[in-house]
Amino acid sequence: MAKYSFLFLLIVLSIILISCNKELSHDDSLKKVIQKLQEAESIAYDYNSKWDNRFNKTVFRDSAHLMISRLENSDTCYGVHVLSRGDEYIFSGSSYLEILHEEKKILNYEVIDVVEGYNDISSSSFMMNIPLDIVESDSLHYVGDTLIDNFRLAQFRYTSSNVSVVDSSAIMTYHTDHYIDIDASVYNRVELTSIKGKDTLQVITTKFENLRHNDAKYGFDVIDRISNLDYKLTTKKDEDESKNFKIEVGDQIAQRNFQNAEGQIVDIINSNRTSVVMFSFIGCGGCERALLEFNKKAFDFIPSVDFYYSSPVDRSEVLKTYLEKKNYNLDSFGKESNMNDYFGIYSYPTFIVLNDNGVVERIEWDYDVIIDLYMKVN
Repeated sequence: MAKYSFLFLLIVLSIILISCNKELSHDDSLKKVIQKLQEAESIAYDYNSKWDNRFNKTVFRDSAHLMISRLENSDTCYGVHVLSRGDEYIFSGSSYLEILHEEKKILNYEVIDVVEGYNDISSSSFMMNIPLDIVESDSLHYVGDTLIDNFRLAQFRYTSSNVSVVDSSAIMTYHTDHYIDIDASVYNRVELTSIKGKDTLQVITTKFENLRHNDAKYGFDVIDRISNLDYKLTTKKDEDESKNFKIEVGDQIAQRNFQNAEGQIVDIINSNRTSVVMFSFIGCGGCERALLEFNKKAFDFIPSVDFYYSSPVDRSEVLKTYLEKKNYNLDSFGKESNMNDYFGIYSYPTFIVLNDNGVVERIEWDYDVIIDLYMKVN
């Protein structure tokens, strides 16, 4: 009996030791990944991202090749060189350039005050998640091991939650899952999950392939790179000022009939009435806030106003379901209507106000103005 008790004790101790070693190996693997990134003068990798937007049933994919390097005479400021979809994006500490090869154009963003952080250079999707982010992550806890694309990965998670901005009765939960290649001790991918209540709204998965840690800084050679290009050199400010909607105040629209989300042809101009068209899309923060404020007033517009919702990206089937949840029962137009293409809107939400002759009376971006001018006073 004592023999069996001794064997049982050995088995228990073995399990405990294996468990302890397993936890230590995961912890050590994470520390090794972070240490590699901290000590590297530069890193290079191929970026592949998938945005699973479940809130409107769309999928967006993005890819790029990135070089991120410490800048000369700095241990904390990084430069970035990106190759994506045939174009180049270069941040070199004192300047940020977009080299648009197809358009033969170079956009120069003048950087007056350089912030010590690589995420401040661009709002492009390929800069939303980069390997260096894990260096600054805290409160990570080990979730478990998994096998993805034949890689043995250890999963570490950070979770946060807050009250939804657009629905105070709902709680938003955000998981950031970092995956470490156990065998190579290399950062493999990160996954961001947004959950409203019990519903998963969005999952963004970013893979870092062919990740290389280099001992030498990268030479950006910005001047040399652009001096041999016979491209138009312009500034972002000049580009923004040159942008105009296809339609302007005072214009009379030539097309008035569009196919709504129900598949019916609708004339958006009516006698003795004002038409207000809201250009918006699912997932736009400002648009959500506008709809919330309209919903508080039960979408009760004054009798002489016809209100329409138009999306440049959302299919009619998805748009109808979404607007029903917002208690919206007026006419709406999905991307199939091509209404956004006709008006040439590029900022959201935008409100186009038309008189009964189809003349543009107002182009507005502030939903409070629309509420004050065209909705009933409670």
